[in-house]
Amino acid sequence: MSQIDLEELSKKLDKLDAVNQIKNLMGRYETYHYTRAEIGNTADLFALWRPDCAVEEGGHGCALGTEAVIKRWKGGTPGDLRAASALHLASTPCIEVAGDGKTAKGTFLSLGNGTGIKNLEKKEVRESWCIGKYAIDFIKNPETGEWKIWHLHWYRLIINDFNKGFVTSLFDADTREEMSQLPGREETQFHQSLSLEKATHPFPWPPELYYDYDGDFRWQYGGEELEKKYGVEYKHYEKQYNVNYPSVI
Repeated sequence: MSQIDLEELSKKLDKLDAVNQIKNLMGRYETYHYTRAEIGNTADLFALWRPDCAVEEGGHGCALGTEAVIKRWKGGTPGDLRAASALHLASTPCIEVAGDGKTAKGTFLSLGNGTGIKNLEKKEVRESWCIGKYAIDFIKNPETGEWKIWHLHWYRLIINDFNKGFVTSLFDADTREEMSQLPGREETQFHQSLSLEKATHPFPWPPELYYDYDGDFRWQYGGEELEKKYGVEYKHYEKQYNVNYPSVI
């Protein structure tokens, strides 16, 4: 086997290892979410050495930067833990590892459910479906070689009571969706749940092959044509996602 063949084989093995690590990373992410008591562990899965690490969830705004990401997962009290759960899956992965091996892009579909006590004396429990998609930038720690979450955008598409139809209960779901950002967070870039008024959008769009990361998280929208078709709007995008900065990695 020639030197070139060995180099190509090594690169392929490195990519396979990266994909496997990323799948395990997402498995831990979802496992930590099952109970509020352990969700604080999620912060350890992020690229906290990067000042531009970020979490954007539905219409709740973007937690931007190391401190904001840590606060998102470790801040506040977990509340009543009885009958409380968030069982979310990360399925149908589409993962592209950069040619230079430093970053990766991934999309995942997620079918999940959640529970929580509304009134303990009356034994009233909130039970709901929660369905959405993830778009994620991953980055490899240059010192440890570990893969971590760099930018995460959670698209919440459906949330409704477990005993109601996804479409027939859309109006109920709309009243439960908090569209304003939480205190201390940057503005939401794009959020649109399943709607009776608008065409269902396809985001996030699966990532394409790439050699090195240019700092642009807009890949999740699939290009200008799709952005225009589905009305994607940008507000403080360059601030949040480091678009086209000279030195990204």
